[in-house]
Amino acid sequence: MNTGKRPWLIIGVIVLSISSWFVGRVAYVLWHIPEAYAAWDAGDMLLWYMRTHDNEWPDDWAELQSVIEDAPALLLRGRHPEEPDYMGRMRRTVKIDWTFDPANPRNPTPVTRLDGSPLQAYWSDPNGMIYQYLDRQKVDQRSDGREFAEDAISDG
Repeated sequence: MNTGKRPWLIIGVIVLSISSWFVGRVAYVLWHIPEAYAAWDAGDMLLWYMRTHDNEWPDDWAELQSVIEDAPALLLRGRHPEEPDYMGRMRRTVKIDWTFDPANPRNPTPVTRLDGSPLQAYWSDPNGMIYQYLDRQKVDQRSDGREFAEDAISDG
């Protein structure tokens, strides 16, 4: 082999490898976009449910779906008008721990794939959304209690 062609061959292999990796990564992301939207929507649905039900957790898909269908203002990013059974696809994509207790959370991942592995969450992780919401509720409750205690002291 001619030694003058060797650097070009090496450069060609490197460029081909980088291009192949990039194309593979783009294909992987595109393949998982529906799952990422389902993860985001699951988080939004559960937050909506907790906000409208005194921070309680739904018991099953049917209960969650009945509340979501009555909430036209809730934007579900993965739902398409042509898809009549979006909740069916959600059930086939997302697993929710129905025994999760927001008042005493022990499960760090109440929303996962059906096999229990983490969902591809490109935009917003549903578990992070849930715990962030619960943390804000604790802060709000503490500040409400502190204000109440200060009012009682000043009145007394």
